[in-house]
Amino acid sequence: MKKIIFIIALIILLIYCGYLFAVPQYHYYAVKSNLEEYMNVAIDRPGLVNETVMRIINEHGLPVTKDDVHITHDDKRYYVKTSWEETVDIFTLYQKTYYFTIDTSKKSSGK
Repeated sequence: MKKIIFIIALIILLIYCGYLFAVPQYHYYAVKSNLEEYMNVAIDRPGLVNETVMRIINEHGLPVTKDDVHITHDDKRYYVKTSWEETVDIFTLYQKTYYFTIDTSKKSSGK
């Protein structure tokens, strides 16, 4: 009986650790996708673009401020560049810091 409880606890722990490592990756891909999609249809109103970009970032609770977001534009569209870091902490025994950068002016490589 103790062995079964130990195995169940170990499985729950592994699922929890997987969740902790998946959340930052999810934030990156979700924000990147949303920003790329929005930048394709953004209208020529810089104030609205700034507000919408920050709303998209804040929806995911990322540690990004307005100073960390750089918005540029050319004749056809707007571009966003931002970066942040998220640290995964597993019971203070193991910590891993992920560094993320989004630049909508570069084409995705599909990786």
